[in-house]
Amino acid sequence: MKEEIVIVNGITIKLFDQPHTFQVRSESRHDQWYGVDLIENRGLGFCTCPHFSARLLPEYSIIDGMTKDKRRYRCKHIKACRELLTDEVLFKLKQIEENRSEF
Repeated sequence: MKEEIVIVNGITIKLFDQPHTFQVRSESRHDQWYGVDLIENRGLGFCTCPHFSARLLPEYSIIDGMTKDKRRYRCKHIKACRELLTDEVLFKLKQIEENRSEF
């Protein structure tokens, strides 16, 4: 697959073959990229950025992932990738629905 880059809410994201893994460019250091995996940690996601690994993941681990609302434990990189993936899924669903109505 050729590398594809998209921008979501001003955040630059590289897409890869696996639909749940991404690289996200740091907004403060443009030569720095963070790895994001959306299915790690029981659906919380994982990011290699310092904010997630040093602050958010340890807090989430303390409560042992028992909260239903995981949004507060996701960094902006994970949130941007989830938004991108959600938009893609909704677009595909709309196409499927339109194709059904043609028959």
